[in-house]
Amino acid sequence: MTEYPDRPILALHVLWHPSFTRGKEFAEKMREHYMGDLFETVGGDSGISVVHRSEPEANSDTPLPIVWNTADMTAVVVMQDSFMCGDSGWRRHLRDISTESGNRYDCNRVIPVIMDKSEPMMGGQALIRDGCRPDDADCRQWLFSSITHEFCRMLRNRIEHGKSSDEKSRALERQLEKTEIFISHSKHDPDGERISREMRRWIHDCSGFSTFLDIIDTPPGIPFEEVFNHKIGSVILVVVQTDTFSSRAWCRREVMEAKRHRIPMIVINCLRDFDPEGFAYLGNVPVIRQDPGKSDGYRRIAYAITNEVFRSRLWEFRVLGLQMNHPSTLFVARPPELLTLAILHSRTDGQSKTIVHPEPPMNGNELELLSGVSRDLRILTLKEWREEECM
Repeated sequence: MTEYPDRPILALHVLWHPSFTRGKEFAEKMREHYMGDLFETVGGDSGISVVHRSEPEANSDTPLPIVWNTADMTAVVVMQDSFMCGDSGWRRHLRDISTESGNRYDCNRVIPVIMDKSEPMMGGQALIRDGCRPDDADCRQWLFSSITHEFCRMLRNRIEHGKSSDEKSRALERQLEKTEIFISHSKHDPDGERISREMRRWIHDCSGFSTFLDIIDTPPGIPFEEVFNHKIGSVILVVVQTDTFSSRAWCRREVMEAKRHRIPMIVINCLRDFDPEGFAYLGNVPVIRQDPGKSDGYRRIAYAITNEVFRSRLWEFRVLGLQMNHPSTLFVARPPELLTLAILHSRTDGQSKTIVHPEPPMNGNELELLSGVSRDLRILTLKEWREEECM
């Protein structure tokens, strides 16, 4: 893996039949989503490319073929409908794509999405959403969450393979592993455990994630501290922030350990009245509001979780080679905070003074505060750091 990749991390090809009128609208929404600011900051200018494939090339009844080696990973989203099923040229085209992908689960994926009542064409499992419309926000969130979760699996596989010297990649096994959500909550108010249980049920029934909820998933007789220490480095932490969350020592510890391990994290704001203490380290992460008296917002939450996992893994993949070759530099997916300085010190025995984060540069006041805590501290965006390295 090169330190300075000159090709995209992920090439996304979106296929639809020219007669499928919603296809182009969906494809444009995907381009806006995956090439927007949310992922560009961590993936870089060439992090994700989105290519549309619909109109046939000259003297053909199908689009240009897929080129599989233009990026580290290639995904093909096929928006299947009855027009595609009834077109022999397109059926042949899809068979070719399935063959060409070579079942290389570590770097190539074909993701069928069935948009009507037509029967699956490509074998295996497919995403199914009959009547899904691009102007329906709920529908888009479902579609993008489902697709992005598959991208997260691809990235995890590539990251683990990149860290290992074992050439026999467990590609399929890693693709089948679900991203696990650690639900952090307080049991000392009426809402924390109830909302966590409701969220867990929804995630298991309606998403591709798995969950860890201590009151259900900790085996009897095993201390929770041992389970927590084992889990915390490989999950996404979802904080159910209710009125008593910040006052609970274990809740605060879960948040701090998540940040020490630099794992993805989001906060679900479920405050009913007020938080009497507040907790500083709940900041610098995405926050989504959920009315504690309702249970209809879990799709939005899953959408936010998926985006944050994908964003985190894009960054991890982008800097994997850099981190291996520059172990004394700390690469973080979000702008640093005071806790980041403690992480930097513990990782490098106080020797390193460099923290690298995605664009844009930090606010001057925040930068001044952190620099005042530690002498000779350098906080740079990845672009700034690379420019210094090349001098």
